[in-house]
Amino acid sequence: MDVNAKGNIEKPVFDRQTLSKKFIALLQQEIEKHDINLDLRAILVDFKGRGMSKKMMLESLEKLRNAVNAEIEEDVVLELMDYAFGWCRPEFSIFKQEDRSEYQ
Repeated sequence: MDVNAKGNIEKPVFDRQTLSKKFIALLQQEIEKHDINLDLRAILVDFKGRGMSKKMMLESLEKLRNAVNAEIEEDVVLELMDYAFGWCRPEFSIFKQEDRSEYQ
């Protein structure tokens, strides 16, 4: 991360493919270390802030779901997909409720 002239931390901006790969890699690492999904949800919020769209997030999570080995890990990915899609309590949803169409 870089620090701008005002002392604020700036997050790097990545192209679509790099953003998706970084997202999947980070979640794979964290799923292996955590079983607390709210910690993992924070990663989704961070990548939304980096410009990841709902569609890209869901597509990336689907790729991750296909790559995980254990049923427990798949359950974690499915729960993260619920946060991204909005099939959760409104305060946990990553995207606004009015954006609930499958891919936006």
